[in-house]
Amino acid sequence: MSLDYRIVKFVHLLRVLGIRVSVAETLDAIEGLGYADIADKVQVKAILRATLLKNMDQLPLFEEAFSAYFAPPEIREQCHLEQQEQARIEAVQIAQAEQELNFQGMSLELTPEQKQLYNRLPEEGKQRIQTFLQRSSAGNRGGQQLDVHFKPIVENIVRGQLDYWKRVLGEELPLFEALPTGDTETDELVKSVAEELRDHRANYLYEDLKNIADKDLPRVNALIHRLSRRLATKISRRYHRSKRVSQVDLRRTIRSSLSYGGTLMELKYTAKRRNRPRLLLLCDVSGSMARYASFVLQFIYGLSSVLKGIDSFVFADCLERVTHDFSRETGFEQNMAELMNQSKEWGGGTNLARALEELAAIRPNLLTKDTVMIIVSDTKTLEAQRAASLLKTVGAKIRDVIWLNTLPKKQWAEQKCVGEFARVGLMFECYTLAHLERIMASQFVR
Repeated sequence: MSLDYRIVKFVHLLRVLGIRVSVAETLDAIEGLGYADIADKVQVKAILRATLLKNMDQLPLFEEAFSAYFAPPEIREQCHLEQQEQARIEAVQIAQAEQELNFQGMSLELTPEQKQLYNRLPEEGKQRIQTFLQRSSAGNRGGQQLDVHFKPIVENIVRGQLDYWKRVLGEELPLFEALPTGDTETDELVKSVAEELRDHRANYLYEDLKNIADKDLPRVNALIHRLSRRLATKISRRYHRSKRVSQVDLRRTIRSSLSYGGTLMELKYTAKRRNRPRLLLLCDVSGSMARYASFVLQFIYGLSSVLKGIDSFVFADCLERVTHDFSRETGFEQNMAELMNQSKEWGGGTNLARALEELAAIRPNLLTKDTVMIIVSDTKTLEAQRAASLLKTVGAKIRDVIWLNTLPKKQWAEQKCVGEFARVGLMFECYTLAHLERIMASQFVR
């Protein structure tokens, strides 16, 4: 098998996984490999990553795809046999589910994933669905069976029950959507990549924070700690005063040289003064936002050693200051648990306008020209127009407003108030840890 063919097949795998690769980039990769030692896997991986990967958010996908595709033949064969056995088991399970999930002897139209979910239910859940189907098939009017036209209604109810159990069991959303290609090798590789990502949780950085299961929280909290510490180090270097000269001030140097007849006898230097901003954090902790807020609070908490005077507030219907909760010597997890138990706002409705009004009235001393306000919210709030007007007023008093919008950007057009809020300061898509780290780094390590 030629090298060109192998690379084209690898590119096909990347495309199936959702990584966009153009023909030109494929040709660049093939050309680049001509200058490398093909036997050196590290060199090959570096060249392919440099030429084929544009979006670093997809780095975990690329890493796992490379590992699976360029695995030794014996490992590929072992994976092939394991997947065949797994497919056989799943086929048996699906057939069993089809026997149990029927209406008047007719199989329900459910997806293979829904049938597999049914098999993973506890006996109590299975029994409830079976009892419902038996009663629906028998009918309840004088023992008469329901008309077959009721089958779609029965199917929808069963799907709803399965969706409920999916949430209860904490079933993870798919890491990516990939339809079968018809190429057995590619389909097996795609499945292998998905399983590896799921097993090793390489996607913590890129997973929607609301989908992170409770059992994964210790690992995610440790990751947040590492990310915030690393960013804190960068910020500290960015704002640290140095006695070293940074660059030549050309204008002052030329003016000074005039006294020497235009000869550059003495160089003049300049160093840009960098003042650390004061952070004012407003976290929406309404029902849809509480999960995001806890992660962001933990991330910002990790920066408190290098960013002076971080004032933290949570809001839903009203404003609540929580700065003191994170100034204790006890750990963040304990502080957060106490905060959630004591807070009157956690899980309520959202009224940003009232929160901004209270902030301006109670804490006007925080609204200064060295303050950067960070708002964490999905923009869904009561009195949106008044909130936008108040935000504009507050924004004029401070250095900047950074809005971390937990809605995916493709959904922004559906929310009319997004445009109003986006006019004040900067608005970023932020529903993963990768988004959060990148935004904070771009704003404070420039």
